[in-house]
Amino acid sequence: KLLAVLVRNNPTLSCIQSHLADVSGCNILTRSLLLLNLYFDDLLLGQHPLLPLISNNMHANGVPQSLLSFSHFTPFLNRLAKPTYDILKLHLLNKNRQRGFIEALMLREWGVLQKEASGVDYYYREEYKLPSHTPSYVTNCVVERSVWIMERYVSLSVELKLWCGGYDYSMVFWYWDFLLSTRLTLVGVIKNEKLRLEREMERGNKKKGRRKNGKKPEEQDNSSAGEKEVLLMTLKRNLCRGIVRFLAAIYQAKLLQPPAYPFTSHRRRFQKRFEPFSVIAQPPPLTYDDFLAGSDFAAVKPSDLIASATECFKNAKVVVDKLLSLTTTTNTPTLTSNINIRKDEVMKFAKVCVGNMLFLHKLKQYVDAGDKDSVKVEFDWKVHELFCSIKVL
Repeated sequence: KLLAVLVRNNPTLSCIQSHLADVSGCNILTRSLLLLNLYFDDLLLGQHPLLPLISNNMHANGVPQSLLSFSHFTPFLNRLAKPTYDILKLHLLNKNRQRGFIEALMLREWGVLQKEASGVDYYYREEYKLPSHTPSYVTNCVVERSVWIMERYVSLSVELKLWCGGYDYSMVFWYWDFLLSTRLTLVGVIKNEKLRLEREMERGNKKKGRRKNGKKPEEQDNSSAGEKEVLLMTLKRNLCRGIVRFLAAIYQAKLLQPPAYPFTSHRRRFQKRFEPFSVIAQPPPLTYDDFLAGSDFAAVKPSDLIASATECFKNAKVVVDKLLSLTTTTNTPTLTSNINIRKDEVMKFAKVCVGNMLFLHKLKQYVDAGDKDSVKVEFDWKVHELFCSIKVL
């Protein structure tokens, strides 16, 4: 069904990627069949030229048409084809291979692309005599994809259970929060530039006496998909922040202690965990000192810290309610379902939010009563594979 939808229609690049992401958890036979037919006869799925798809996607993300037709952009577009194909291919690998593929190839490739993109933006400003504060259109798009890859790498490490214990969870969710915040900022910048360009085009059409045309159906679908994606990122960011603050409250109450390692240190473990990100210039890689500063809540009262963590999960629950109105209960792929959110998936997020809020309330009771000796902390990954429920028993 998926191949039928993507071959018969005229999908966007983001539509193809989201549909491939939906089958990422399918069996190896299905994924192998899709990978075999992903690119042949110099066409994506044997039907769609890849370069126009990339160009249209960048234009949809706020890159002006004058830059897309700029002489320095054409070689860069050709250069972008293979890394973009790799992002599509990534979804069809099993999760262990995805992480290895990102670390060995993709991060280095996109690190180099960031430098080349900044050169395209520079020559574009020079050619058209634009001011220095002109947005870096191409660089923003490339950095946003780079952050998506970094975020995927971190989420895979969580899903594959490569982190062990509360202190490790504090590290990974703190870094994941940073990546989600960075990506949300970039998406906001790209959206604002796109709206600004649309307003300029409208003013130009009015001067020429042209009538304003309504949005095309695919543009409306892309807008709806963008809204869903932003909501998902906001939800995950709130969950990451809530878990980090929940764990900080637990350590502050001395219900858990950071483990001591005889042959290594927390600093060294942090460095090795996120070492692959050193090849990416933007965003700059974070250090263990950044983690210590960003997760230090020593000056915060226990009650305030628990209230802050609870507020994060409440905000996440608000986003869950918004997503529930946009969910679907069907597995049938359609051209317009760029971001296909199933109700059962959203309900998992809701259970994580509610469960953690309940145990935060229990933690507050234990802290207020001073009864900590018999308290036990457990991490439950049965509800959701990416976000744990922290049980205070």
